[in-house]
Amino acid sequence: MMKNKGEKLLFIPRAIKDCLKCLGYHDVPLARRLQVAKALLHLKWNYWRNLSVHTTNIHVGTQIITVFNKSFSQFLLKEILLHQVYKPEVIKRGVVRLLDAGANVGMTAAYFNLVFQKRVTTVCLEPDGDNFMLLQLNSSNNKWNAVLKKEALGIETGIRKVSFAANESLNKSFEAPGNERVAFIAFRELVQQHFDYIKIDIEGAEWNIFKRDLSGEIITRCGYWMIEFHDVKANKLQLDKWIDLFQTNGYQYKIKDDVYHFYLGK
Repeated sequence: MMKNKGEKLLFIPRAIKDCLKCLGYHDVPLARRLQVAKALLHLKWNYWRNLSVHTTNIHVGTQIITVFNKSFSQFLLKEILLHQVYKPEVIKRGVVRLLDAGANVGMTAAYFNLVFQKRVTTVCLEPDGDNFMLLQLNSSNNKWNAVLKKEALGIETGIRKVSFAANESLNKSFEAPGNERVAFIAFRELVQQHFDYIKIDIEGAEWNIFKRDLSGEIITRCGYWMIEFHDVKANKLQLDKWIDLFQTNGYQYKIKDDVYHFYLGK
């Protein structure tokens, strides 16, 4: 809620400055930059003015996406649509099949539908109940060709009791033991399916999973990987080994913010 006149005077120039920065991303089409600026201003206004309103609708291309009225929604909007951290270096022709592990409310799924012009079948994994609820809503409202699974990527398939992070985070970590029942699907099992693209953003759980299961046999099952690695400084030696593994198997790689793209051909 608006608290005082001073806050109001500070909010307006800061919000306008942040939105005007959107216009500086010249590798993004102007129409999308304007759309993101408008959506960002809408999110900022709702977040600052009335936190009792829990969700906000924004446009992503012709799609209408419902997101939480939280500051992290602003971050996701800029990361995905302006920084384009998931923009593929190689666009495969025809219908593609994509795994989105850590789908959140579906903003990446919406972006991939833009990139592939709805030629994509997306398998979305999202274990958090609140996120999954909006993911279902967004998929239904926009008629995505998607398979939605309320599951987390893990080492073994099964149900585990874990603790959900209580803070305002993009995706919750499911590593700590607790009282919440979460369904896991084994990484090695899932990638036996055919995927043209695999996107993974699982808030640090990637390290334990990959230490056990990442191998040449596994990575060559998919020609394009997009992996957001967390806490890279503490795990640099391990990450360097995996980069070498991809390169040994013929993959090129490119880093976009914290997202590592490993891909065959161009």
